[in-house]
Amino acid sequence: MLYRTLVDLGFEEKEAKLYLAALELGEGTVAQIAEKADVNRATTYFIAQALKQKGLLASSLKKKKKLLVAAGPEKLDELLDQRKSVLQKILPELRGLEKFGYARPKITYYEGERGIVTVYMDNLNAKGEILTIAGADTFHTVVLKHVPDYIQRRVTKKISLKMVVPDLPEMMRWRTQDISELRQTKLVPHEQFPFKVHIDIYNDKVAITSVIEKLGLIIQSQSVADTLRSFFGLTWSMMK
Repeated sequence: MLYRTLVDLGFEEKEAKLYLAALELGEGTVAQIAEKADVNRATTYFIAQALKQKGLLASSLKKKKKLLVAAGPEKLDELLDQRKSVLQKILPELRGLEKFGYARPKITYYEGERGIVTVYMDNLNAKGEILTIAGADTFHTVVLKHVPDYIQRRVTKKISLKMVVPDLPEMMRWRTQDISELRQTKLVPHEQFPFKVHIDIYNDKVAITSVIEKLGLIIQSQSVADTLRSFFGLTWSMMK
């Protein structure tokens, strides 16, 4: 879990393994940390240098042995603050570019489970409610595996959700928690409507993910989002 979280925060996979190994050991030689992290020793030298540049590893001498010492977890907070500060400085310029090309719809494509999670997590930027048409596959078999606290994150941000889903037992159980999880759920017969993909409509975006095909995409277009939002509203109003 810790390893996966570090990767989600932007660590390379081997960087995450080495940092966690060094943190657990307290201090150690390159060989000791490489063994603990199950990373090739030669590769460890290069990764250690990258971690040093980020301030997450430091060198020390003890009994003529060169040791590596992990910086405390607080350093991660510091790095995130630095990245946020850099982002804040360039946001005006990025927004200027966005306005310049606003008329062109943007389609971003992702592959694999990590790609599906990336697409799904984007809906936490929703300004207002999320409208969803979906089966259970994407959320239950992929998203919760990688981000088990997703629902709490959404609730904390006070983002409500309307869902149209098949009347599978799993979805019927989730429906009993609608109030506490800021959700409204309407069910359709799964034999008649066997949904194969997950669709979210929010802001000016439509996000589509497919567990079967291991892909996800985000269509950013106000006209597309508004049209599907209207269609969802029509469907919703006709359901019990």
